[in-house]
Order: sequence, then C-alpha cells, then structure tokens
Amino acid sequence: MKLYPIIGMSIATAITFSSCSRISTSPTHAFHHVQQDVVERSGQEISWDNDYSFNDWLEDTLQEELTIDQVVKIALLNNQLLKATYEDLGIAQAHLVQAGLLQNPIFSLSLRYENLVESASIIEMGLVQNLLDLLLKPLKKRLAYTELEIVKEEVTARVLDVIAETTIAFYTLQAANQLLDLQMQQFEAGELSYDAAKRLYAAGNINSLSLTIERANYEKKKIDLAESEVAVVDARERLNVLMGLWGCRLNWEIGKDAENIPPLVNEVADIERMAITNSIDLKMARKRIKATAISMGIEISEQVFPEMYIGPDSEKEPEGGWFIGPQFSLSIPIFDTGMAKKAEGCARLSKQWKEYCALVIDIRSAARSAIFRMANALYRYRHFHDVVIPIEEEITQQTLHQLNAMQLGVFRLLETKQNEIDTKIRSIISFKDYWTARTEVETLLNGRMIHN
Repeated sequence: MKLYPIIGMSIATAITFSSCSRISTSPTHAFHHVQQDVVERSGQEISWDNDYSFNDWLEDTLQEELTIDQVVKIALLNNQLLKATYEDLGIAQAHLVQAGLLQNPIFSLSLRYENLVESASIIEMGLVQNLLDLLLKPLKKRLAYTELEIVKEEVTARVLDVIAETTIAFYTLQAANQLLDLQMQQFEAGELSYDAAKRLYAAGNINSLSLTIERANYEKKKIDLAESEVAVVDARERLNVLMGLWGCRLNWEIGKDAENIPPLVNEVADIERMAITNSIDLKMARKRIKATAISMGIEISEQVFPEMYIGPDSEKEPEGGWFIGPQFSLSIPIFDTGMAKKAEGCARLSKQWKEYCALVIDIRSAARSAIFRMANALYRYRHFHDVVIPIEEEITQQTLHQLNAMQLGVFRLLETKQNEIDTKIRSIISFKDYWTARTEVETLLNGRMIHN
C-alpha cells in the first residue's frame, strides 16, 4: 500500500487544526486609541516617533523663555522613558497575535526491525495536535485582548503622570528661582548688617556679644543661599530629565514671574465624584479582575488536563498492509482535580476586589485632601500677596523714614527688610503649594491619582 493516503490524511489534519490569524502585529491601532484617550482626558497630543520638523521646533523653542505649555509639550514628545513605555503596546499586540495561533502539530515516526539487515518490518507514523489548546483558544484570545486593553490604559496613565510631574517640576523650578533671588537679598542684607556691626564695634558703640550675634546671622545666610542654589539645580535637572534634554540643549530658561491663577473649571463639590467616574486606575483594576477570571479558567483546565492530543495514526505490518485510524490521548484527573488551582484563583479574585475597594477609598481621600490643600494654599498666597506683603513693605518704608529722621537705627531697618523678605518667601512657597495641589486635582479629574 502506498503512503499517499497517509500523507494526505496528515496534511488534511494539519490544515484542519491550523489557524490562519489575520491580526496585525503592528501596535499602530492601539497607540491611536491611546492618543485619542489622552486628548479627551488632558487636551494634550502625543507622538510615537517625531518627524524632522520637531528638532527644528525644539531648537527654536529652547531659545525662548519656556512657558508651562511648552515644557509639557517637549516632555510628551521627547521623554525617552515615556517612549519606552509605548513599546509595551507592541509587546501586548504581539501577545494577542500569538494567542490566536495554534501550537504546531507533532509528527511521530517509529521503525521496528526484525533484524538489522532487512528493511523495517513495522512502521508507525502519527500526527497529533493539542486539542486542549484548540478548545481554549477563544479564552486565550480573550485574555490577550483584555491584557492589551490593560496595557493601553497603563500607557495612558503614564502619559498623565508625565504631564503632572512636568507641571509640578515647572512650578517647583519657578519657585526655586524666585526663592534664590530672595535668599540673595537676605544674604546681602545680612552682609550689610554684619558690616555695620563691625564698624559700630570698632567705634565702641556695641559689645562683642552683639557683634557675634550679627556674624552668626550672616554665616547662616550663607548656608541658606547655598541650599537655595542646590534647590535650583535639582529642580532644573528634574525638568531636564522629564523633557529629555542633554548636551547643547541645556541652556534654556523659564519665566520667573508667577502666572495668573486661572479658575478651576469644575465645581469643588463635583471633583470627588468626577475623580471616581473618570478614574483610569479603577478602570485598570476592573480589567485586571476580568483578566484574572479568564486566566483562572485557562489555568484550571490546563492543570486538570495537561495533555489532550488527537490526530491520525498509521502502522505498516510486516506483511505489507497499512492500518490507519485516529489516536487520542488524555490525562485522567484522578489525583489532581484542579481544586487547589481553583482555590488559588478565587483567592486572587478576592484579593483584587478588596484592592479595588481600597483604591476607591484612596481616590476619594486624595481628592478631598488635594481640594483642601489647593484652597488652603490659594488663601495663604492671596493673603500674603494682598495683605501681609503690602503691610511689610509699608513697615519697611516707615522704618526707612524714621531712620532718615534719626529716630531708629540701621539694624532695625535691616531687620524689617529681612522680615519683609521672609514673608515673600512664604508667599512663594504657598504659590508652589497651590500649583502642586491644583495639578493633583486636575490629574484626578483627568482620571489619574498621583502616587507620591
């Protein structure tokens, strides 16, 4: 008997169990979904690969005083770590394609000889396919699709993180620059006070204790100034990292003046509710629970039936006749019925559900806390700006007038000026605190909770 029927049956079986997947491995569609989601949530645009015009635009922009919008745009288009996150889409898309492919069939050949001189007396050939893989294919594809959806949400969340981190870093640097200027004024005032003390001491008008106190204050101002310089460098380097800048692109500047505070679009009472409704963190948590449930069904089946193969089998007897028929192998679930795997899956689902409930509480708490800190910082900044600083400046002016009238000494004037500068420092810190809290609120409204 010829082998053509056997070969034909093998080919037919392979074709029957083959999977012709038409899903593309390109993550373009997934990234387009992320782009739309980012625009809807934040109004910002992202791009995977920048064209040649980006470098020209970047070079021109870095010659200007950077605004917050420009800094965020540069970070979204040039942050290399963010671009690395986009590659997760390609990995997840490849997993989805792989989930749609059947395992390759297994071909077996066995030859038995009556003696080593003559040709084989018995020939066995078989071609089997993993039947369990075929039966679980819809679940595996569903799991891979759910995991791709999770990755898309994770990439969107990372984009929102970069927007928030860049915004906070911008206002941190702006505040650090302003604080450095004020600390320089404090240092100069302390230097003048110490110089005056040395002259008065030389003239015998003050004792050594007063001179030592002035010197101690002056030396402390040096430390304060040095610490402010470190704060500027740290804040600037943080922005360099977020914007992906290095080399000849480090000579950029941002505006030093505080920007006007725009009103928050949403009512404060709605922020907590909207933070829950828009939360991408909760969306990811729900999809992870779904993925765990799907994975649980797959893992239990594979644990109970680790082997399940089906296919054609043939045998050539010594007389020359061929026998052809199906073969089927299956592990028998006598000892392992999948109870442990099921218990593990149920525990994982219960854990994820409790984590989901805890996340809801965290988001609500973060919203309330950020709202309060934003309102509190705004009150402090406005009270400093509108009330306290004008009073301190008036005190400085009146002290200067009395100094000119010889009614007060120079030390009183310098002390008054230092009090004025201290108040301005606290005002700047309040302004930075406001923008930090406001960024947290806006990020929550966009669907992302900032993890400190």
